[in-house]
Amino acid sequence: SSAIIGVIYAIFAGQPLVIMGITGPVAILLGTSYGLTEQFDAEYFPFFFWICIWAGLMHIISAMIGLVSLVWKVTPFTTQIFELFIAITFLYAAIKDLVQPIYFADGEYRQDRSAQYATLLVGLLTFYIAWTLHFAETWTYFTRQVRIFLTSYNTLIAVVIATAFSYLPGVDVANNGLGGIDRVNIRSIPWDWQPTADRPWVSDPFTGIDARGIFGAIVPGFM
Repeated sequence: SSAIIGVIYAIFAGQPLVIMGITGPVAILLGTSYGLTEQFDAEYFPFFFWICIWAGLMHIISAMIGLVSLVWKVTPFTTQIFELFIAITFLYAAIKDLVQPIYFADGEYRQDRSAQYATLLVGLLTFYIAWTLHFAETWTYFTRQVRIFLTSYNTLIAVVIATAFSYLPGVDVANNGLGGIDRVNIRSIPWDWQPTADRPWVSDPFTGIDARGIFGAIVPGFM
C-alpha cells in the first residue's frame, strides 16, 4: 500500500523526490487524531479525510498570502529541537523493542529467554555495523568509491549482515518451528488486493461524521 500511494503521490503531486513514510511526529499525530475521533463520535477515515482537506486549504492560503516570507524569522533552534524529538522517538522505540521482551521474572521459575537475548544480540550487531560504516569515508584503506558506497548504504549493509547472522545455527534457537527469533511472516499477508480491515477502498467523507467532527478536524489539520 505504501508503494502504491508513493507512486500515485509522485505522479499527481509533481514531487517525485518526496519519500512517503511514517516518522515519529506523524505517528504521534495519527494517534492523537485517532483519539479525537472518540470525542467527536466520528469514524477515523472520514475524520482523517477532513484533516487532510483542512491542511491542504491552510497550505493554499499560506501560499497565497506569502507566509513563506516569514520563514527567516524562524531560528535554527526550531529545526534542531524537532530533529532531536524525532531521534529520541526512534531511539526509544528501538530500545523498547529490544529490551521489553526480556522479562526478568522473580522467584524460582525463570522462563527461557534465549530467543530474546538472541534478538538483542542481533539488534546490537546491526547498530554496531551501521555505526562503524557511517565513518567509512574517513578510512585510509579501500578506494574512495568503496568508502563512499559503505558510508551511503551503511544501514542496508548492516540489516543484510545481521539478518544473515540471525539464521546461523545456534542463533535462531528455534525448535521444530517453535520459539526462536520473531520474524515477519509474509505468508500471512493477503494478496487479494483487498483492505485488511472490513471496509471498502474508498471511504465516504460524509458518512460516520457530523459537523462537529468536520470542524474539529481543523485542529490536527493545523498541526
